[in-house]
Amino acid sequence: MNIKRREASKEPSDKEKRFVIEYLRDYNGTAAAIRAGYSENGAHVQAYQLLHRDRVRKAIDEHEKDLSTRFLVTRERLMKEMSIAGYADMADYVDVDNGEVTVKNFKDLPPQITRAIKKVECNKTIKYLRDSKGKRTGEEVEHITTKLELHDGLKAKELMGKEVGMFKDKMELSGPGGKDLVPTNIVIEFTGK
Repeated sequence: MNIKRREASKEPSDKEKRFVIEYLRDYNGTAAAIRAGYSENGAHVQAYQLLHRDRVRKAIDEHEKDLSTRFLVTRERLMKEMSIAGYADMADYVDVDNGEVTVKNFKDLPPQITRAIKKVECNKTIKYLRDSKGKRTGEEVEHITTKLELHDGLKAKELMGKEVGMFKDKMELSGPGGKDLVPTNIVIEFTGK
């Protein structure tokens, strides 16, 4: 009798809710059933049954919709990110004064600018100071090299151009007024004896 009432219920039970959350982690029904507290012995059967219950499917669909909204990838968002990489200017990241190049403090940069950075490397050359007997007495930083690499701006611009239709990967041919091409003269030659 309790089972019948649950079948009629539109809301998933607490255990079914745990299954939904676990299922959304890796879309592995058996593993999700086990993590949600169902028996390992029949987990694959339980997962199958759960995934065919309307209230569980509905809960999964609602969670997926919520996730896709939260991490929504839109054309506008992609174009904005590509434009950050495509129009990044190295002068936004470094100062050059009398041949000395200094990397700006990232805390002082707007967050959207830092998204164009692909990689930062910092290497220090340290000189160990020694006394006359060769015993180390300290160290001195002799040279610091910082390498800053931005995402490929040319590739980002190419992708933006393709998105707005500036570049075509294939050529489409049509006749006058966009109609199909119709050959006007067909010449067939037969050579024979």
